Amino acid sequence: MRKKLLIVAGFLVVVGIAAFVYFNRTEESGEFEAASVTTDVKAYPADSFVESFGLNTHFSYADYNTNSYFTDVYTSLVKPKLKELGVRYIRDSHGTMGTGNNSFKRYAERLSELSNPTDGSAPIAVNLIVSNSTTSTAFPGNKCFQVKNKLLLQGGVIPSGCGEEVGQTVTAAVKIAAFEGPNEPDHCFSWRPECQISGTWYDKITNRNPTWIEDTISAMRSLYDGLNADPLTQSIPILSPSYVHLEEFSTAKKTNPDGTTTDVSAELAKLDVIKPLVDTGSFHPYCTGKAQSSCLGPKVQVWQAYLPGKKLTATELGWPAATPIQTGLVSETQQAKYLPRSLFTHFTTSVDAQGLSAIDKSYNYELLDEVSQSDTKQKNFGIVRANGTPKPAFTAVKNIISLLKDPGSGFTTGNLNYSLANSSTTLQHVLFQKRDKSFWLVAYNDVASSTDTDSIVPATLQLGTMSDITVYSQDNVSPVASYTKTQSVALSIPDKIVLIKIVPSVVEEPPPSISMHVGDIDSSTSAVQRNGRWSGSVTVTAHDQNEVALSGVVVRGTWTGGYSGTASCTTINGKCVMSFPTIKKASVTLTVTSLSKSGYVYQSVSNHDPDGSSNGTVITVRKPN
Repeated sequence: MRKKLLIVAGFLVVVGIAAFVYFNRTEESGEFEAASVTTDVKAYPADSFVESFGLNTHFSYADYNTNSYFTDVYTSLVKPKLKELGVRYIRDSHGTMGTGNNSFKRYAERLSELSNPTDGSAPIAVNLIVSNSTTSTAFPGNKCFQVKNKLLLQGGVIPSGCGEEVGQTVTAAVKIAAFEGPNEPDHCFSWRPECQISGTWYDKITNRNPTWIEDTISAMRSLYDGLNADPLTQSIPILSPSYVHLEEFSTAKKTNPDGTTTDVSAELAKLDVIKPLVDTGSFHPYCTGKAQSSCLGPKVQVWQAYLPGKKLTATELGWPAATPIQTGLVSETQQAKYLPRSLFTHFTTSVDAQGLSAIDKSYNYELLDEVSQSDTKQKNFGIVRANGTPKPAFTAVKNIISLLKDPGSGFTTGNLNYSLANSSTTLQHVLFQKRDKSFWLVAYNDVASSTDTDSIVPATLQLGTMSDITVYSQDNVSPVASYTKTQSVALSIPDKIVLIKIVPSVVEEPPPSISMHVGDIDSSTSAVQRNGRWSGSVTVTAHDQNEVALSGVVVRGTWTGGYSGTASCTTINGKCVMSFPTIKKASVTLTVTSLSKSGYVYQSVSNHDPDGSSNGTVITVRKPN
């Protein structure tokens, strides 16, 4: 194993061996390369990244049930690998109601087992894809569709008329993350015989199903109506159909028998009736052989224009990969670079004013290689091989989840004062924070990874305060290097994920708030003059949370009734007086509007008056007899 000497500012605690990241100083001067001015950056909760990741599965497919290596692929491979990965969301079909691989009872109970683990692993929720095939029980207009939803959510007995397992009891409590519209309803897969015709994409999908537009609309209307009519399902989000050719809808054409073409954009515009029925858009941003940032933007813009104001879910993205590399595929090493980078690119895409990404979740396609498929690409999308061994992409995602996971109730993240200086536009980085206050900076060089050799850009991490730094690779959960009390580190960032844990040496916590309130209000009046006029005053007492009198509190109030105006005073030994001038009317009211003192917080709900002459906030002073 080859070692590389790492020289850094600060004290070197651990040096690891890593091809993924190098630390260096300029050779001539020994000084760190200049960094830009540091700025305060608001961190994302670290666990929000873990929540944004999902994985496609195919529980009813042959390759997920049996193969030449396992007689029970689910038990021996699918379930343990999902748990090992740490993923919390999967995407699968709504399920059929047959037997064998298509057994709905088995399907529901397996999903329920993943949703309710007893071994301490993360619960897994499922995004269910419905069908626009009117003969399928996964078609929302089918009489058994909502029956299946109830069986998935709370179990029960399969009723007559619903499949081949009538009378059998389903024991299930599946966590359903969302219902998704038909998968790629406008796409005709090239390996289907009915798609192997000349013409436009519209010609091909219409040759396969002439009523695909009407069927898709019917599926979505039935889905919307059915889910909203049942309290069990009415709060579960609905995702749109995942159109492949959305950007071409406005220019689409069909081929006529004489070879001419006719515009069909008006036909496709019929699908617009679906827009109000969905909560989130579903799209498939495949960017094979490209940096995700180079092709994602236009796809997001098309969908944002189509569904303005709504979030998006990348329900499929992935890279078919094999070793040795094959035509149309990337290497397994390249897949391990593209997939993790794409997840972080999605996470930070089109962030709005509230710091929220346009893309809510991203589902990798897929868990297992489907070796029974005839199409080379379809065989190799998995991040786990059919024999159960993980590809490097599986290991990378597993390690990233393990390092960033931080489940628990919501919390407010802080800011880190830092910069990551570099002249390249391909360097990407995003900041996270955990509940233990540690910051995690994720960095990567987002370029087309055309070879297995790392593509590296130099960068200087500059921190606003002395910090302890621990560096991790996506390839291992053990740190490759650690440094104490340093503010500057020179890095070389490769085209895969680097995770940098940063713990500021001094964490300045705001002093605990001490509350104050009105502890008493008393009034006094002058004698009534001959002309009937009189005057008076109000004495306000300020207390802290322990009912101790406070000096230096500025009390402000408003007079109403017999006299209108504002007043203020500052307490000495807890008390101060506010007066009103002579008036003729029978009464005047003072309302305390604020108390202010440095280091204290005014809690008006704690105001009180021991003698009951007021409620501690409002007092009425009456003309003496």
